[in-house]
Amino acid sequence: MGVFLADLVPEVAAEVGLPIREGVIIRNTVVDGPSDRAGIIPGDIVVNIAGQDIATVSDLTRLLKQELRAGQQVEVEVFQVADGAGSRKTLTLELGERPQQ
Repeated sequence: MGVFLADLVPEVAAEVGLPIREGVIIRNTVVDGPSDRAGIIPGDIVVNIAGQDIATVSDLTRLLKQELRAGQQVEVEVFQVADGAGSRKTLTLELGERPQQ
């Protein structure tokens, strides 16, 4: 996906008034990476990919490793916060190759 991630902490989400309690926060994107090209920006919260709810980084990692493949186009639902208000957006992302670890 070309991103750096963190879990959304439910207590923090409640404290800052977010209407969601689970998801994965996009901390940064790789310039011209798959997420950047799809329009995902730092601060977005991924809540669903390819029809699968995403609560944690572990959920996202498992999905990417076990069920999705490079070159596949998937719908990604993100929660975006702008000017104190939030909204859900669905974006289409083409998955890239996973980096070697």
